[in-house]
Amino acid sequence: MSPDPALAAGSAGLEARRLGLSSSPGRRPRLAGVDFAVRPGRVAALVGPNGSGKTSLIACLAGLERPDTGRVSLDGRPLSSLGRARLARQVAWAGALPFPDVGLTVRELVTLGRLAHRANVWEDPARGSEADVEAALAAMDLVHLDDAPLGTLSAGERQRARLAAAWAQGARYLLLDEPTAALDPGHARRVLELARAQARSGAGVVLALHDLTAAAQYADDLTLLAEGRVVASGDPWRVLEASVLERVYATPLRVFAHPDTGRPVVLPGYPPAGAPT
Repeated sequence: MSPDPALAAGSAGLEARRLGLSSSPGRRPRLAGVDFAVRPGRVAALVGPNGSGKTSLIACLAGLERPDTGRVSLDGRPLSSLGRARLARQVAWAGALPFPDVGLTVRELVTLGRLAHRANVWEDPARGSEADVEAALAAMDLVHLDDAPLGTLSAGERQRARLAAAWAQGARYLLLDEPTAALDPGHARRVLELARAQARSGAGVVLALHDLTAAAQYADDLTLLAEGRVVASGDPWRVLEASVLERVYATPLRVFAHPDTGRPVVLPGYPPAGAPT
């Protein structure tokens, strides 16, 4: 589902400025002075260790959490000024929340992604949305599972159903929190290539990823977070410096150019074979 070109044209983007988000008393803030932006037609990846603030930042960008300080804006307008339906037509989110056991099938979940496009609250979300739902099911390789109850699926299949619902939303911005979690290599690559294709169609895409190599291959811009703060942002080669990564992740890492793409590849550093550990 491509975003409406008329809406995407001339867009300023989805931006966070000086975001602060508190945690429980006695713990460091989840976010502290974070600046971030994604523009139409670009893929921006968030990377960083567990607890670095990736999920919190995406939640603020999606309007799921309100920051304590700073602001999030969409095309220069505060996100808080947009109604829920309008926001859902502009920004789609897919995260790792567990599914409630309410007996939904895959198709029913994906159809819910069209809720924001209803003319009124009584209208069936499937009405007029069949093509978008079918396209999302096909994109995530779920056509053969469309009538399967969510509770019968594997973790990877549920993840693809969650992503398909976001795809069906047809929003200008896709916010995907660990979209490749639980996916096999083939489906992980498929999802990342689809995200890249959405950007080529004019969407702005945010990916929170733990796979630094995948982030470098598919993203235009990277932001490295640690302890709720931005450590580095910009071009993948600028962000993925071995010395910086080793400090942030507290483990030996090696960075070199991929033989096919010339983009960074990040691998753990290991002692030579036979060397004492």
